Amino acid sequence: MLEEIVEDIKSLIDPVIWITDGRFTSNELKLFDDARQLYELQLAKLEFLRFGDDLKEFVRRTAYFEEILGKKSWHYFISGVKGKGQIGHTNQYMTHWFYPYKGKFHGQMIKALINFAEAKEGNLILDPYLGSGTTLIESSLLGINGYGVEINPALAVVSQIKLDSLKINYEEISTEVDFSKSL
Repeated sequence: MLEEIVEDIKSLIDPVIWITDGRFTSNELKLFDDARQLYELQLAKLEFLRFGDDLKEFVRRTAYFEEILGKKSWHYFISGVKGKGQIGHTNQYMTHWFYPYKGKFHGQMIKALINFAEAKEGNLILDPYLGSGTTLIESSLLGINGYGVEINPALAVVSQIKLDSLKINYEEISTEVDFSKSL
């Protein structure tokens, strides 16, 4: 009886137990420290629903987990590319920080939504309100082609610069990450 109560309390305290429906704990899957908002946990759950049966792909695609069974996620490495005035570890990485567009989405959130939609290489993502290019940056980082439409020519230029800048060899991720090893 006491054991059951302790397990119930653990499941209420450990968000990973909730995200994975009891398959894993925070000792096995580690969320990023700054992924604590309710919407972020819900997006992490949606990602896990899509890729939880393929942990190798989950390591490559997740936006909210730093580690999966002791292996660093790809997002851990790309979020190490820090921008000027970066806030947090995971939401202004790569080229997302280049232009402080007030209406932009967080890249991490867009990545999770792309994952939830099960978009994959060979698919096409359309962003009808391109803004500063967050959706196209995330689709590009996942190897998915995308197109954007933007009425403001200045924002179209900003987005193109941000996308072109992804081709830079960033020291933080220049070490090849091997996703072929089993977990």
